[in-house]
Amino acid sequence: MDKERAKDLLMNLLERAMSGERTFLTSREVEALKSLLLDEVEQPSAEAVPAAPLSAPQPSKSTAAKTYKLALDLGSAENEDPDSIVCVDFGTSFSKAFATVNGAGGTRYVDLPIGDGSSGSRLTTPSELLVADGKIFFGSKARQHVEDTQTSTEAIIDSIKQFITLGKEVSKLGAARLPTIQDKNGSLTQRDVLVLYLAHLMHLTETALAGAGLPRNLLRRFAHPAWKDHSKEENAKEMRRLMAEAIVLARSVGADLADVMDLASALTLLEQLKTLSEELLPVALIGEPVREATAAGAGALLSTPENAR
Repeated sequence: MDKERAKDLLMNLLERAMSGERTFLTSREVEALKSLLLDEVEQPSAEAVPAAPLSAPQPSKSTAAKTYKLALDLGSAENEDPDSIVCVDFGTSFSKAFATVNGAGGTRYVDLPIGDGSSGSRLTTPSELLVADGKIFFGSKARQHVEDTQTSTEAIIDSIKQFITLGKEVSKLGAARLPTIQDKNGSLTQRDVLVLYLAHLMHLTETALAGAGLPRNLLRRFAHPAWKDHSKEENAKEMRRLMAEAIVLARSVGADLADVMDLASALTLLEQLKTLSEELLPVALIGEPVREATAAGAGALLSTPENAR
């Protein structure tokens, strides 16, 4: 940990002690923190700092962060039904998914309910994420937490899709930090947020597949922006990697990715994912990308009556 990060964390601790919030620090420890961190600013009066009790610390009520084991056996994953495919639309405001199943009875289109109904439809889920209180809130839970805590709506990361829009180079997202209002400790990059949200989307999609009686190891295609020619191939390659990482993360974390997961655990898993070789990732489950305009046009044609314009 670098010195600036350590100083920032200690400053948070000092602020809690000085605000009167219950902390397990002695008065000498508070004075030491003040001396270290506030030597260049005006020191508050002694009366402004409530003396912390000298009695033995009581057990903390906070629960330990969950630990997850990264799934390292997905490199051998194979498509369990070559006649079926999952189509995933990672949308700007909402995301959705459905499956196309080809069998003896013909082609069947299966809507996958990946939403909780809070947006008015169980077929869509909000493309939103929130980092707050040491946790990551996904989808509708992000906005619900903002409303419950009266947090500024600017804290919601609701522009995830813009990370990969026209003119963007996906391979550089790992160097792009979030605004302070969205991640006050600067612990996440745009790449991290993209993988986290895609993992959330993959968990919801695979849960819906199971509910429809379909295997989760199905080939899936994602809709992509119409990137410019000079970045198209590189962006598609990078997105393939991110989507494969998202599947590993979804299956490693499980149900917590539906709503809320611990930030510290997420950071650990994200760093581990970056070190995995492609042989350990389920890239065989990622189909060729399809342009968003093409996907929209195909969807319109599928719903158009025969012999109609």
